[in-house]
Amino acid sequence: MGNIVNIKGIVSASYPKEHKFILSDSIGCVTCSAVRKNSEILPVTFSGKIPDKREIVLVVGKLIRGEGDTFSINATSVKM
Repeated sequence: MGNIVNIKGIVSASYPKEHKFILSDSIGCVTCSAVRKNSEILPVTFSGKIPDKREIVLVVGKLIRGEGDTFSINATSVKM
């Protein structure tokens, strides 16, 4: 792990105070009111401006493996 990744997705939840947001695939976030069980989600930590819910973003950062089969990204760049 620790690989640098580029990933495009839609923001399904935004937590500016915590410098975090949740990136989802477009199928799982058609309305972004709730993430469906069949969608893929990826928590992202970023020190810059956190995008708003429903924004489509391109994230560049380090892929981090968590407990079990969980992953997150420590972003170095987020383009809205």
